[in-house]
Amino acid sequence: FRKPKGKRPTRHVYIANCGRALGDTPESISERCGQVAVPVEVYVGVGSVSHASFATVEEAQALVASKITGNWVLKFAEIEGGEGCAPIPDSVSSTSDVVVDGLQVVYNFCSQAEAKDLMQEIDARTWDSTVKRRVQHFGFAFDYSSLQVDVATRVGPLPDFVSALVGRMVEQEHTPETLNQLTINEYVPGVGIAFHTDTHSAFQDHVAI
Repeated sequence: FRKPKGKRPTRHVYIANCGRALGDTPESISERCGQVAVPVEVYVGVGSVSHASFATVEEAQALVASKITGNWVLKFAEIEGGEGCAPIPDSVSSTSDVVVDGLQVVYNFCSQAEAKDLMQEIDARTWDSTVKRRVQHFGFAFDYSSLQVDVATRVGPLPDFVSALVGRMVEQEHTPETLNQLTINEYVPGVGIAFHTDTHSAFQDHVAI
């Protein structure tokens, strides 16, 4: 995000005195904003600055003009590079028939029991909170400042709890070789990421999500 050019209002709001360092969460920010308008996305900063995006400019204007925000300092913001985010669909079923070249969707690849075990194993490990969301890296770490993977520095092998999953991907020919890098991102309700293009040159031909 950045300060908008001129003084025109936008649907994005800069929120000072608000962030993880101050104990704020996506839920608490959404609840507080919701007294005026419910944000469609909340970006919780690690320090004391966060952002909220609303469905319309009018909703953002109502929040900025409101008196319910306490010690928050509110200003309009805009997405760097301009508005490029696709509108949020009411249901992903509306895109179920869309075909994307090179994309293979495998339904129910993980059982509910496997998913529960994976979540427990993930939460038992240390999270990295240096970006706007919590992440874990295995194999090689993705450097968010350079948008690259440092292939010269390993951060350890892939954890044992994903061995069966990765092995099944290879056995079922979803990937031609075993995977050597894993990034786990936590997206809690209300938190998203800004419009961006992934650095594809940091990876080889196959990526599993």
